[in-house]
Amino acid sequence: MKKKLNHAFNYITAILIFICAMTVSLSIFLVKVQNSIDTNSQNIMTSTVSHQSNHVLSILQIHYGFLNSIADKMGKSSELLSDENMKLLVSMAENTDFERTALIETDGTAHYDNGAEKNVAQRRYFQEAIQGNETLSDPLESSVDKETRVILGIPVYQNGNVIAVLGGSYNVTALSRMLFNDVFDNSGYSLIVNQNGEIIAYDGLTGAYNKRATEAHINKILTQMPDEKGTFVILDVDKFKDVNDRYGHAVGDTVLHELAKTFFRHFRKDDIIGRIGGDEFVIYMRNTESKEIASARVKKLIENVRSLPFEEMKRNHVTISVGIAFVPEAGNCYMDLYKNADTALYEAKQNGRDGYHVYMGT
Repeated sequence: MKKKLNHAFNYITAILIFICAMTVSLSIFLVKVQNSIDTNSQNIMTSTVSHQSNHVLSILQIHYGFLNSIADKMGKSSELLSDENMKLLVSMAENTDFERTALIETDGTAHYDNGAEKNVAQRRYFQEAIQGNETLSDPLESSVDKETRVILGIPVYQNGNVIAVLGGSYNVTALSRMLFNDVFDNSGYSLIVNQNGEIIAYDGLTGAYNKRATEAHINKILTQMPDEKGTFVILDVDKFKDVNDRYGHAVGDTVLHELAKTFFRHFRKDDIIGRIGGDEFVIYMRNTESKEIASARVKKLIENVRSLPFEEMKRNHVTISVGIAFVPEAGNCYMDLYKNADTALYEAKQNGRDGYHVYMGT
């Protein structure tokens, strides 16, 4: 009997030791897993914040660069408040995201695009910019409409001397949307002034026209050249979200940049190439008398994209799907052509991606 009790005691002791060991091991395992999760989360958060910060800085630099190009043009005028310079102010307000623009004299007198005048000599952004610095104001509430805005200001030079400050103001909500929508939508743009003082909008990442400029240029061609046959192409990257999720948005940006370079090499100088959002591009081929030749050019583009190596993706490849709409059969304005080419793009996706489909009507 005593022997049986000892055996049972030893058995229970062994079980308890085993349970304790398992409990300790499981606790250590869970701690390590939690530490790993925390570390991974911190790394992801650090990477995301770093990406967003860099993105915000890059977007601001694009706008500073745009303002500097305008300021350089203004500085070459014989009169600071010339008709040409004031027209540029109006053009900036009408064709960009700036709500208000102003040319500010050295005494602080600000001349706005809407004809208003105001002295801003005591404003920090003016005091910094008149000293030759690029500046971004604190949020300022307008005494007129109570809207809260921030102001980007840069110096205007003439013969090496600061003769004025050029400023552009954003509604705070609009600025936040512009900066942070770009982080998640991979959009963004820069602005360029041509020799006639007209503002042209380009996508900052790819160098293609942005959405608004793409539509305007295509509609202009369709209106001015109603008898010209053309080919409207809409395309996007197959499973682009997977690229961003697996490799990160920086790699996604690289893919879009390299694709745009391929498009510019592939199409003619007179063709319109635009990025209209995310991974979606529109290409308008002019003077395409032969539908077969136009389709063959699209097919060759698909092959070229498929062969692009991306070191950042361990030499994995990307593919594109394309929808084609011919002018005038599929429409004679941008929106009709876009709608019909998008229908064809959907068919290309349904057919397995990595290919094209031609809109044949309903």
